Amino acid sequence: MEKKKQWCNFQGDLGEYRVVKTDDGSQTLHSTHFDEACHSTHGAYAETVYNYIEGCEIAHQLQEKDELWILDVGFGAGLGARALIDLLEQLPSNPKRKIHYLSVELDQELTIWALEHGLPQPLPYSLMAITEEVASLSFNHGQLLGQVLIGDARQTIPAFKQAFPKVSLNAIFQDAFSPKKNPSLWTQEWFELLKSFSAPDALMTTYSASIGVRKAMFQAGWPVFNFPGFGQKRQATKCVRGLEMNPEMTKKLTTGNSIALKDCLIGLGE
Repeated sequence: MEKKKQWCNFQGDLGEYRVVKTDDGSQTLHSTHFDEACHSTHGAYAETVYNYIEGCEIAHQLQEKDELWILDVGFGAGLGARALIDLLEQLPSNPKRKIHYLSVELDQELTIWALEHGLPQPLPYSLMAITEEVASLSFNHGQLLGQVLIGDARQTIPAFKQAFPKVSLNAIFQDAFSPKKNPSLWTQEWFELLKSFSAPDALMTTYSASIGVRKAMFQAGWPVFNFPGFGQKRQATKCVRGLEMNPEMTKKLTTGNSIALKDCLIGLGE
């Protein structure tokens, strides 16, 4: 359970963020820019642990690998980083263990607020240049080494990938604002970019079970699977590279009238 601290509404680069208390006692933020909360109101911290820490099998992966690269799509209130820090503190000691935590965020002021309020304790951070155009806010906490790329993720991720070509993602927390509110981070082109940046056995999970999102993942080359949703959501989505999809899911994603989300359908690209 989240350690309680007082959060207050504040103004970010993209508008006001309002504090929302959720059913597990943890807090999240409602963005007036996206008109949506960063997490489920049924439990912000519990949803983060369920969908991403457990969904991407982070504890199991750390039993097999000393180092992991994790991408959290949307730093938001910082609960993804917080849940990883909590997990590291619960695991048996391993001095070789490291989690390289990479995240993306449009709103630099939100990122700074989260580093000062959303993690187990306020963390010192520094502004680092990845390229001339792309900067990150970097922070460390024990065995978690964090970087948050500031700006449009469709530009910052390729820049980071070019600067660090040997990096290969083991897990992806696809936790952007919903496809309805933020469709550019749910398209086939976006998932193709993530696949090009991921390990052959990478896992990606998301709270969304949208057929358009799943078709975008599938057409980008990700094997797509169901898993039970959190709270009142019946289903969520898990992708595991290297696994064979079941025939029922394959049929569902290759038939029907629903189409994959693509940049051209939401006014991005040609």
